Amino acid sequence: MKKIINCILFVFCLINFLYLNCFAKKNNNIQNSNFSSNKNKNLSDEKTYRDKKEKNYVVEIPKVVNLDSRVALNRENINIIEREQRNRLLKNKVLLFEEISTMNIKSKTWHENMKYLATEIKKKFLHSIIIIETYSNTQFTDSENIKESEKNGLIVANFLKNDCGLNNIICVIGLGSEKNTSFNYNCARISVIKDVGFYDSIQ
Repeated sequence: MKKIINCILFVFCLINFLYLNCFAKKNNNIQNSNFSSNKNKNLSDEKTYRDKKEKNYVVEIPKVVNLDSRVALNRENINIIEREQRNRLLKNKVLLFEEISTMNIKSKTWHENMKYLATEIKKKFLHSIIIIETYSNTQFTDSENIKESEKNGLIVANFLKNDCGLNNIICVIGLGSEKNTSFNYNCARISVIKDVGFYDSIQ
């Protein structure tokens, strides 16, 4: 009788052991499945968040079109400019305009006139750009007239900068024997325009 009871208990323990073992494996598989699902979901959520974050931080830089020609000018040296740049610069408001003869460019009267002009610019238009258009009509070719007028423009610019102490940006363009509004073929037309300051917007 005792042997029978022991056999029944053994069988019962064996069945119980097998049942618990199978149940644990099944439960473990479910947990692994849930963990894998949660991991994939977390990775998917992280990728979506990262994509949104990257999208939010994308900076679109607009193309620079017709950048204000004043910005490209050299502030230390005299700028020799081309016709197109001269035209763009003179689209800005002209604060002061003077026409000076270059026939007697080294005379005392010419020096006095230039010093008076420099004083006016210092007093009223300290933060400005000076554009010097020079004309020259000689008996030579067009290219030689342009060279001669550019040379005169540089004389005017250097006098304003070195002799009169102007720290403004200065631009020079020699236009040779080209006609101008006053039909004066040997002159320097001096235009003063507003400079681009640190807080000014570029138009």
